[in-house]
Amino acid sequence: MKVKLQNDAGLIREVPTGFSWTGFFFTGFVLLFRGMFARGLVYLCLVYGYQVIVLIFVIIQAAAQGQEAAKAVSYFCMILLVIPNFVFLFKVNKWTARYWLERGYKPVGPGWDSWGPKIGLAVPQGSLGSPSAMK
Repeated sequence: MKVKLQNDAGLIREVPTGFSWTGFFFTGFVLLFRGMFARGLVYLCLVYGYQVIVLIFVIIQAAAQGQEAAKAVSYFCMILLVIPNFVFLFKVNKWTARYWLERGYKPVGPGWDSWGPKIGLAVPQGSLGSPSAMK
């Protein structure tokens, strides 16, 4: 499902709800594609910086204690990387909706009665117009 946002000039943006499949395939680049450059760059730097640190640590561990110890460390570190990425997949659409709401877009159309409370937006009943009526 997608919800719609509209600014004062009449531009409508559609934001998907729930799990982000684009986030699943493109990770932090989704934030860049959706216009959230600062947040996207910070996310990518953190994730790739973490991966470089893990790689260096695994190389040191392999040199010091052998391949089996390095393999165990790399599995543990990958689990630590998967958990934040999994949370990201459920949060990226909420972040996108809040980003556009903070920039003057207003919720329009159906879907906000259930999606609004999930992102912390209290939408009074009957206050949402249809996108065509807003033009």
